[in-house]
Amino acid sequence: MVAGATYTGPLDSVYNRSFASFWRFKPRPDDGPPQPTNGFWSNNVAFRRETFARHRWPIDRRIREENVDFCRSLHAAGVCMWFAPNARLEHSPPISAGHLVRYGLSDGFNRCVRRVGTQPYKVLLALPIAAAAFFTDMVRYAFHIRRRRRAVGLKGPRSPQPRVSRPAWPCPRRPDASSHRSPGS
Repeated sequence: MVAGATYTGPLDSVYNRSFASFWRFKPRPDDGPPQPTNGFWSNNVAFRRETFARHRWPIDRRIREENVDFCRSLHAAGVCMWFAPNARLEHSPPISAGHLVRYGLSDGFNRCVRRVGTQPYKVLLALPIAAAAFFTDMVRYAFHIRRRRRAVGLKGPRSPQPRVSRPAWPCPRRPDASSHRSPGS
């Protein structure tokens, strides 16, 4: 099994660069040799037919990102997973605020389903998990932004420059000391 590098792009606007600084996909990697990995994104992966036939893709219509569960089952079965940084896929950021909210809600729902299940009496148990996940995500995104901002072309915060106040009217020129002549010379 070989996984490629999925990254957010194109980095042609502040909006795209902003999402690339914290979104789920890391910035575009440099070329390099394949290396072992523990996970992959399902939009950029290749399997041998035998491996895929032995380990079926989990289908759970209640959640997104079945690749998380699939990675865990492959890892538990001892399947060797490789990351090939030269196999790249450019993924666009969310196209609207609604799209972003849907991503966030589905991620939170996935975590709750994986932790407490879907029984109605356990739904209330999921609220503290969802709140903790939201806080954890905000902290993680802040670290991502700080670490990735240069890689995606964002400039850091600028310190305010002191403003030099200038008079509203033109000031008369002060004569130089060398051009000043004393009377009687």
